[in-house]
Amino acid sequence: MKTTSLLIATALSASFALAPVYAEAAKPPTEPMTVSKLDAKKAAAFEDDKREIFETLFETHMSLERGAKDEAERQINEAFADLEDANSKGATVEGVRDLPVTKVVELKFGNALLPKVVYVPVGDHDLDVEDFSDALKIKGIERGDIEDAKVKYVRLKIDEAKLIHDLNEAREEIADDDMSGAQAQIHDAQITMIHEFDGGQSAEVIARDHLALTRFMLKAAEYEGAREALEVAEAAFIDLQDKDVDAAGRNAPGIEKIRLDMDELQALISRRDPSLADQIDAKLEKWWNSVG
Repeated sequence: MKTTSLLIATALSASFALAPVYAEAAKPPTEPMTVSKLDAKKAAAFEDDKREIFETLFETHMSLERGAKDEAERQINEAFADLEDANSKGATVEGVRDLPVTKVVELKFGNALLPKVVYVPVGDHDLDVEDFSDALKIKGIERGDIEDAKVKYVRLKIDEAKLIHDLNEAREEIADDDMSGAQAQIHDAQITMIHEFDGGQSAEVIARDHLALTRFMLKAAEYEGAREALEVAEAAFIDLQDKDVDAAGRNAPGIEKIRLDMDELQALISRRDPSLADQIDAKLEKWWNSVG
């Protein structure tokens, strides 16, 4: 892949004096970079670069949510630097099926009909509450504002030309004081980098991940986000039970018990009563341990 030169241009505005502008890659757009032909050390380093870019995009989105223009501009520069680092690894072109799986949280917040959407990388290992606490820096989102929270299982790629375009467009929106427009460009950049896939995760993994996410959402007093995450966990638990159902439906009582317990949890969450936090968390932890 041709390495993109980084050009220093004149300031976009007085606020961003001497901020670099990055030339877009030659068209047609380059193919996504992947790592299947790299040695193991370079492959691991390249995956780290992708995650760093993806995480920086999330941080930029949150800075824009707070109206922190200078901070967002600095983070965009960091994303460009990470992209140059990724290019230096000499990645080759292969199908995304060869890429490793990364777990990310999809957060929807703000307007329930037209929510803002951002993705937060949380790693590729078994997740617990601390993983979400470490990754989900949601400063800037009003408490109680998260409408939906789910774990997505994705493969990250880099489409250099598209990523450069989206970052440059975000910078222009910032220069025009259009924070929402800049956020939309950052969202587009994240969408460009992710590939969701179906059937790659077991029901056990989905259940545990979403129970841990539910517990974090409750600790953050994001009750609607917790409710949505718990619905995914419930569906995964029922899927686990369904595997053992015989032709006569003998496991139906087990499924009904799950539904009743989850309904009770949902009812407790809907009360939005902080005094119930320990009681709810104890029940969630019991479920989480049951699929450990």
